[in-house]
Amino acid sequence: MLASYDQWSVPNGFDRHRPLFRVALSDAAGTEIYVSSITGEIVLDTMRSERWWNFVESVAHWVYPVILRRDWSLWDNVVWTLSLFAMIAAILGGVVGITSIKLRHNGAVSLYRGWHAWHHVLGLISMFFVLTWIFSGWLSMDHGRLFSRGQLTDAELNAAASTQAWDALPPSDQSISPFAREVEWFAFNGNFYRRERIGLDRQTLFQIGETEPGDQSGFLSSREIQASIERLTPGGCSFRAVVAGDDNYVASSRMPGAPVYRVACGAVWIDIDGASGIVLQRLDSSRRVYRWLYRALHTLDFPILMSHPRIRSTLIVGLCACGLLFSITGIVIGWRR
Repeated sequence: MLASYDQWSVPNGFDRHRPLFRVALSDAAGTEIYVSSITGEIVLDTMRSERWWNFVESVAHWVYPVILRRDWSLWDNVVWTLSLFAMIAAILGGVVGITSIKLRHNGAVSLYRGWHAWHHVLGLISMFFVLTWIFSGWLSMDHGRLFSRGQLTDAELNAAASTQAWDALPPSDQSISPFAREVEWFAFNGNFYRRERIGLDRQTLFQIGETEPGDQSGFLSSREIQASIERLTPGGCSFRAVVAGDDNYVASSRMPGAPVYRVACGAVWIDIDGASGIVLQRLDSSRRVYRWLYRALHTLDFPILMSHPRIRSTLIVGLCACGLLFSITGIVIGWRR
C-alpha cells in the first residue's frame, strides 16, 4: 500500500522518502514496515502494541493528529501557543496557591477543605517541578524563536558541503565486503568515502581513490577532521577534543561507539560524527544556555544526578507521581463542578 501520510509516518523527517510503501507482515505482533520509494530502505517499523500505546502517549502529548501535524508550521504554532497558555495558567495557579496559605502560630494551613485542600497542598509541593517542567516543555517548541537552532549557518553549510561533482566519483579498487549490511557513499572535506556497516557497532571506511589503507578503526580520524576545519571558518577554528560520553553537551553518533569530534570556532562549538562526517550540532552561547533550560529541567540530566542514576530515577518517579496526584485532584474538582 502506498502511503503519503498516516499517523505513524507524519513526522517531517520522512518527507525526503515520500511516498512510502507500507507493508503489513501479517505476523502475530501486527508489524508494519514503511519503505522509502526513493531509496528502497526501511525507514520505519511499527507493531500493533506500539501503535495502540502511542495514541495515548505521543499523539496526545504532542497534539499529533495527522490533519494538524502534516502542516509543520501550523502544528508548531498551535503547540507553542497552547504550551504558553498552559504555563501562564500554571503560574497564576501558583500565585493563588501561595496567597491562599493562612499563617497561624503553629504553622501554615490551607484555607480550603476536602479535595480542594488536597489540590492546594499537592500543588504547593509540586509547584516548582510543575512550573519548570511546563516551561522546559514549552522551550522544546522554541525552534529558533528565543534561542538559536543548533544548526550550521548557510555559509558554514555551503562550506561543509562543497565537494566535487558526484559524476566525478573515481572508481574504487576495494570490493564491497560480503558481510556488509549497509553501504553508503558520502562526501567529506572534498573527498568521497564509502562506509560499510557490518554490524550494529562496526563499520569499515574507505576513501575513494586513496591507495593507502584508511584508519583501521573504521571511522574518520582526528587528522581528517583537522583537515576539514578550514572549510568551516578559514583561520578561525581548531580541533578541540573527542566528545566524552558524560560531556555536558554530548552529541551521539548514529553508530554506537563511534567518536564524535568537537571543533571550536571561537565561542562556537561544532560536533562532527566520526562515522559519517555529519555535523551533529552547532553550539553557540545561546544553544548552550538552551541545553540547561530545556533538557536539564525537562529530563533532570544534571551532572550530579547523572552520576547517581538510582537517585535520579527515584526523584523523577516521585515527582511525576506527585504531579499525577495533583492532576487527579484537579480532575475530581472539575468533575464535581
